Order: sequence, then structure tokens, then C-alpha cells
Amino acid sequence: MVETAARNEKTEEDGNPMAEKIIDSIRKNRRPTLSFELFPPREERDLERLLAHTLPRLAKLRPDFISVTCSPRGKNCERVAMIADTIERAHGLRALAHITCQWADREEMRRVLDNLKSLRIANVLAVRGDPIPAEERKSDFPYASRLVSYIRELGHSFCIAVSAYPEGREGRSVEEEVGLLRHKMEAGADFSISQLFLDNDAYLDFVAKVEGAGLNFPVLAGIMPIVTPKARNFARKCSPRMGLGYEAVMAEEDPEALREQGIEAAARQAAALLEAGVSGLHWYILNEAGPIEAIIERMKGLAPS
Repeated sequence: MVETAARNEKTEEDGNPMAEKIIDSIRKNRRPTLSFELFPPREERDLERLLAHTLPRLAKLRPDFISVTCSPRGKNCERVAMIADTIERAHGLRALAHITCQWADREEMRRVLDNLKSLRIANVLAVRGDPIPAEERKSDFPYASRLVSYIRELGHSFCIAVSAYPEGREGRSVEEEVGLLRHKMEAGADFSISQLFLDNDAYLDFVAKVEGAGLNFPVLAGIMPIVTPKARNFARKCSPRMGLGYEAVMAEEDPEALREQGIEAAARQAAALLEAGVSGLHWYILNEAGPIEAIIERMKGLAPS
């Protein structure tokens, strides 16, 4: 299997980029960070395509990091680690390995963290994950801040990212979300990445509330290009506010027109965010390199590089 070849521990000679943590780049960069999010494919054929074709194309765009998602039940933790290892070892880029927590007790979580440490992965994203059935949940990590505290308790020196929700979630208000973000920060988190949004004002208002609460805590802007029916359906599940002409994009039924309109809308959304001075752009690309390549090319005519 593909995992086997990439599971060996790194050595100092590997040129692993983990010497610098993501939070250090955010703080010292004179430009916003650029990053992408991938998910581990279930099928071996799709995994081969991701590693052999998608990752090399993304590497050419020189992102500050690439994140890899984990399933809510933690079934693909080893594959997440393998892909993160490949991102760093084969492409010289930093990886952000997601860790979900509802499914795990402390010993199970320790094994996941120790594996990432053995691979010299320096950056993790601690998330609760989508809800799973009550009978599958364990009591040690009911939410992300508990996981953040446990990572710090173990003494691992990971840079820890967490999620932020500019429009609230599960009935919580934006103010409650700011309070939860404070709790995660106080537990030991270093920065956050926002849920996707289609209205820049929703994100910018949230960041203003975070700053107004006295939190020196970067919130990278999470953007999903609405370029396929799959992406559109995913966005609809999040029920975001509409902005920047996204009403027309979300209503478009022709696949080719949807792709073109989605590229234009995402490029304009990102350009406006750069103009507003965001800390970074984090792209949920659904394992496709083509649309983000087109978006970045389009952005060259809309905003400074």
C-alpha cells in the first residue's frame, strides 16, 4: 500500500521544514499566508492521484502549509499522518495534521500524537469533528479545548491550530463563538482557521469581535471555491450568508458556467480579503488543483501578490 513507503521516521538530513512552526510564519510574514486543505481519499486509486498529481501541482504554488483532514471517527488517522509526512518529506512543505477527538480516550489519543511526533510533524489542528453517534463517543475529549489541554499536558511542542466559526454554529451566537475561541487559546492553541464563509463582512466582523475581546489570536480566512456541484452542496450544508455575487453562483446549474463563475467569485472574494489585511487565506479545495490554480492566476489582476 501507499502508506508503507512514507511511514519511516524522518532524520535531520531530510530537510524537513518543521523547524519553523506555522504560527511563526503568520507572525513574521509581511504577507498573508497561503494554505490549502486536502482530505484523505478512501480509494487507493484516488490516493495515488492525490500523491502523484495533485500534490506536485499544489507544491508549485508554494503554500505556507497544506492541511490534511481527519474523519470524525478517527478511522483514517494513519493515512492523515502518511499524507502529512509526504507533504513534508517529498515536497519540502509544512503539513498541518488534523486530529478529531470524540472517538478517542487518552491512550488512543496519545498513540496518534506520538505517531505524528515520530514523523516530526510539528503542526496539528485540534477539532472535535462532526458529531458522531452517542454510543461511539468517549468522555475524555468531548470538545476541542480538552484536546488542546491534553496535548499541552503531554509536553509535546506542537503548534496547535483550532477552528473558528464566524457565523456561529449549532445555535450558538457569534459572541459565544468568540468566548469558545478564548477558551481554546487559553488551553494552549496558537491560531485558528475559519469555517468557510461567502460573505466577507461576516468574517471581518468576527475578527473585529475577536480583537475587541482582547484576543491576540490569528484567524485565517477559510474559503471554499464553489466550482462544482459537490462544493456547492457542501457549502449549502453550512448555511452561510451570501455575499460578493454568490447568489448567482449558488443558483447556477450548468457545470461549466458554475466553474467559471465560481473561480471569478472566489478570486474577487480573496482579493477583497487581502485588501482588508487578513492574516492568511486557507483554501478548501476538495482535492482539486485546477480551480485554485485558475483562481490564483485570476487574482493577479485583482490584488497585489
